Amino acid sequence: MAGINTVKGGYRTICEVHREMYRKIHELYHTDAMSEEDWQFLITRVEEAFNYGKKLHNKLTQYKNNYDEDWYEEHKLDGGDLAEAQKIQREINKRKKKNH
Repeated sequence: MAGINTVKGGYRTICEVHREMYRKIHELYHTDAMSEEDWQFLITRVEEAFNYGKKLHNKLTQYKNNYDEDWYEEHKLDGGDLAEAQKIQREINKRKKKNH
């Protein structure tokens, strides 16, 4: 599905878009091209959207790799070290199988 100003020939993550918006908002604010009220309105929403994107990415990672809810709670707001997380999850799964 194409959207407004779709980039042809490549995919970008929602986090890349949020970062670009965040930087542009800061640039405009520091050149007095934006009022304090507009800056607060926009920057608050970009930061909120960025956190939603991180949570969504990590929730999808949890589902894809069959991680448990503890993994998600620990990593929902960061990129998470997936290699380490996979190692921990394998150990948790072994313990669960052993106890059943």
